Amino acid sequence: MKYTVDGETFDVVVQGDEVLVGNETFRVRIEGRGLQKTVFVNEQPFRIEQPPTSSGELQVLVDAKYHTVKTEGGRPRVAVAAKRQATAPVATVPGGVPAAMAGRIISVAVHEGQAVQSGDLLLIFEAMKMENEVRASRSGTVGKIAVKTGDRVSVGDLLLVVE
Repeated sequence: MKYTVDGETFDVVVQGDEVLVGNETFRVRIEGRGLQKTVFVNEQPFRIEQPPTSSGELQVLVDAKYHTVKTEGGRPRVAVAAKRQATAPVATVPGGVPAAMAGRIISVAVHEGQAVQSGDLLLIFEAMKMENEVRASRSGTVGKIAVKTGDRVSVGDLLLVVE
């Protein structure tokens, strides 16, 4: 199946809980019902709101940003999340935690080498005049911390790595 996301075309094959985008494979699971879901791509969550339509061009809301999705041969479901993950720096870093939206780092709550449990606070960033907590999606050890207090980040920027 071919998907065009924001003008860029991808060959996408869905194989159970894996999605092959080009030559890269992503583990995907979906939580939620109806039009609003959370799509986990390699355990990184993306909030998705998809309009009710079966084919053609769609405006899909992913983490507060609209993406234009066109499909050939079926209904677009996970291509936007897979595309965004594929183009973000974290895609090449196992355990990488990307910025879900643009903002400014207010505080980093962990240090390199620190053990964390799923749900532990990693850092806080400000976006759209709101403080947002970034929590560990899994247990592990904090590897590289790519940001410091005061840094500005864009969507998809690598924040830190949980190994």
